[in-house]
Amino acid sequence: MSCHVVERTQVAGVANGVPTFSAIAAKPTTTEASLRGVLSQPHGGMPDVSLGRREQDALIGYILSLR
Repeated sequence: MSCHVVERTQVAGVANGVPTFSAIAAKPTTTEASLRGVLSQPHGGMPDVSLGRREQDALIGYILSLR
């Protein structure tokens, strides 16, 4: 939550051009595979966060549910 706006009702997040989870979900190129690829590799200004398979599955499921 410190980087992305993650909830539909959340009104504030980091304003550094970081996309909201809803915006990520709305991209036509967003798939389970594309999300897993992003979550498996360091990217951008993302802190060094390591997510296990179950955590990735939960996050991917949540993001895709925002469509």
